[in-house]
Amino acid sequence: MLTLTTTPSYEIHVLDTATRMHEYVGYGLTLMPVDTGVFEYEVQNYTINGCDSIIYLTLFVQNNTGIVDHDESIPEFTLFPNPAVTYVNITGEQMEQVYVYNALGQLMMAVDAESDTHVHLELHDYPVGQYVVNIKLTDGRTVQKKMIIRR
Repeated sequence: MLTLTTTPSYEIHVLDTATRMHEYVGYGLTLMPVDTGVFEYEVQNYTINGCDSIIYLTLFVQNNTGIVDHDESIPEFTLFPNPAVTYVNITGEQMEQVYVYNALGQLMMAVDAESDTHVHLELHDYPVGQYVVNIKLTDGRTVQKKMIIRR
């Protein structure tokens, strides 16, 4: 008698950001990106039972000039709800414009802020997935946030 137990393998799709010429550590990788752009990685992993699993990482690499998300002089921003279904609200200070990029780095939406403290984005026509939201501030600096759309 043969008893066969199968355990599933997994494919996990991840979107993340990194800064050019700064070490990136995550999802089983340690990198030092030397170019800006969007890069795809496949990382082989194993489940607790030893089955194959693959992480598909889409890494957005930006220059460190003007993109700040850890500087205390940059206002905090909140995206809610996040994950989003049909809309997302962005609150913060000094907002001028908002740009939404898909996982391939393609610009999906560009809007002017309704006020410098609030932006409402309608997401009905956008596919499920992970997005990068670039918030351009009135002084020209940019803040990045991650957004997930699911149904």
